[in-house]
Amino acid sequence: CTLTRTVNSETVSGITAHSCGSTNVHNSTVAYGTMTDQEGNQYRTIAIGTQTWMAENLRTTKYRNGTSISNITDNTQWQNNTTGAYCSYNNSTANDCPYGKLYNWYAVNNANQLCPTGWHVPTDAEWATLTTSLGGESVSGGKMKSTGAQYWISPNTSATNSSGWSGLPGGDRTYNGPFIYIGNFGYWWSSTEYDTNYAWFRYLNYDNGYVGRSFTNKTYGFSVRCLRD
Repeated sequence: CTLTRTVNSETVSGITAHSCGSTNVHNSTVAYGTMTDQEGNQYRTIAIGTQTWMAENLRTTKYRNGTSISNITDNTQWQNNTTGAYCSYNNSTANDCPYGKLYNWYAVNNANQLCPTGWHVPTDAEWATLTTSLGGESVSGGKMKSTGAQYWISPNTSATNSSGWSGLPGGDRTYNGPFIYIGNFGYWWSSTEYDTNYAWFRYLNYDNGYVGRSFTNKTYGFSVRCLRD
């Protein structure tokens, strides 16, 4: 990829590669910023409307204050856990690039803060601001998905990545532990509870251009994008 600058937090353009090196993730026609998390991982960022989002999924193993997040690989422990935890898809760190880590909602809601200083996990309303700025839920998904079939399974319907958000199908870890849907779906937590046991999330699908909105059990493992304060 070609960069106009490589200094953290400055504007970079002409990018197609993910910060970790995976190819054909970003839209080379838009300008990206950069940010660094509390563990030193670097990410592209993108301004969309009035918001600035991470353009890559979070992959930190530490909270903002440096406290380690529990890495749970055992299915039974994952199902029974009600504190913050993360994993890699299929418990393989090879999937961290470019898909990032999967986090349960208890990590999203942890007092130690999952996102770095100056950033936060978006609320349900802030997700709605994003999709509204891109024309509504029925069309915004295509504008948010990385293009082609390198990561998304075919047909990756409506994918243009015109927004630069560069959504990838990182799949999820279900409430009782199994990993499913890498290549088919990308799921992202909001910070907003539905009730004591459930929280709101958004998802993208390989076969349409929608952004889905639903709620599910807080023990699921989903991707996380941080939003600038």
